[in-house]
Amino acid sequence: MRIGIDVMGGDFFPEKTIKGAVLANQDLTNANQIVLFGRKEDILLELKKQEISNTKFEIIDCSQIINMGDHPAKAFKLKPESSIVKGLTYLKNGKIDGFCSAGNTG
Repeated sequence: MRIGIDVMGGDFFPEKTIKGAVLANQDLTNANQIVLFGRKEDILLELKKQEISNTKFEIIDCSQIINMGDHPAKAFKLKPESSIVKGLTYLKNGKIDGFCSAGNTG
């Protein structure tokens, strides 16, 4: 099973979302994988700060963020490189089995 996590959403991102992904990864078997969606540079920096190997996760680079003030429907069209859009596209195409985000609730 592959689970996608939008690390660019929620309060205190990406630190807190990556900490959550690291904790979740500790409880998974080798048959499961967490896929992190967000700015690769930010993800790698945060994993390094937390002294976690980046080889434990697949990282999907996303150059855009849908902010809380963005209109949700418009943002999906205007920001196709956002972590939410890429994550949901991966889910739709069967590349991951689940996706979670603490981002824009629209």
